[in-house]
Amino acid sequence: MSFYALFALLLLALTLFGLVAALRRTRLTPVVLAISLGAWLIALLFMTLRPAGSTVRLNLVPDLGGADFSAFDTLANVAVFLPLGLILAAAGRRALPAIVIGAAVSVSVEVAQYLVDVGRAADVNDLLTNTAGAALGWSIGWALRRVGRRGTESPTARS
Repeated sequence: MSFYALFALLLLALTLFGLVAALRRTRLTPVVLAISLGAWLIALLFMTLRPAGSTVRLNLVPDLGGADFSAFDTLANVAVFLPLGLILAAAGRRALPAIVIGAAVSVSVEVAQYLVDVGRAADVNDLLTNTAGAALGWSIGWALRRVGRRGTESPTARS
């Protein structure tokens, strides 16, 4: 199994962890939060800073759906940041800080891709789709937390 597949499985496991954690009634402890976010960050850095063959170094023109649009890249960028939003929602973080964290991490990755010339493009489209992934993950996590709370309430607690 390649390292790429291993890290993709780690991201999938973190997504499932975030989904299950969001359904639980209690928030993630700081230690569990740090470990899960650390594992996500390691997988993210491995997947985004490994060498590639792009000839473009910088793209500052949004092109979601245009001539250079790639549905796979768009979905992959959303999926990679989905666990971040899920985990932050499971930890009880609010929407705006979670989205800002997603955007800040994405900007950091894009700047690193530009500065560390390993054949990767710093792309504004990645920033947009990564941030959307964090926001979508947080939204799903928030909704699951609400469902999880309703499912654990006693009938007298609702009145």
